[in-house]
Amino acid sequence: MHKTMRSEIDHIVELAEAEDPFSNLDEIEDRFEFLWNFVEEHNEGEEAHVFPTLNVLSCNISEPFIWDHNEERETFEETRDLVRRVKATRDTADMQRLRSNLIGLRTSLHTHSKKEDQILLPMLFEGASPQEQGEMVGRIVDPKPPEQLMQELAWFMPSLTMDERADFLTVIKQGMDMNAPPGAFDAAMDTVSMVVSKEEMDELRSRLTSVQAPTQG
Repeated sequence: MHKTMRSEIDHIVELAEAEDPFSNLDEIEDRFEFLWNFVEEHNEGEEAHVFPTLNVLSCNISEPFIWDHNEERETFEETRDLVRRVKATRDTADMQRLRSNLIGLRTSLHTHSKKEDQILLPMLFEGASPQEQGEMVGRIVDPKPPEQLMQELAWFMPSLTMDERADFLTVIKQGMDMNAPPGAFDAAMDTVSMVVSKEEMDELRSRLTSVQAPTQG
């Protein structure tokens, strides 16, 4: 997911840096709103369900990451206001400020997400069992309406490597088997099948057949 977030903000910046960025404003706004909503829910899920476990493994390790989340939130809010202002004014100076904000947000998202990938994820994989990881993911995705989850899967799955897809779906399966209604994971796999090739889907299904359903105690 972090990789897709980075790719999405890169694309938004490219739209703002185009020769005629004003013609891209509708797409910038739509993509920005989708990314912001996704990042906000992602950050809230980490803070509620992942960081407490990490803090047990390493005392208060999440504090600087929560600070980053708060800074990102402020930048997203400020940038949203700029998008709306530029759409209303079509002013070149406002567009320049919007472009600068988006570039700053790109730097922030890249730096923060790479720190999580390099520091927090290895700690989580080493300190929490696959079942525990599945429980965390299950608690994060459980409140999402099915149509939102399917939209997000379709958005970020194409940008992942085959190994990343298999790892992610393995954890999602663990979580859904414990938290989601029957058939929810099959619906998720149907969505994935629409955005990857048949050969890739066959390989994913083959890898996932070896994943055991978690026991509930």
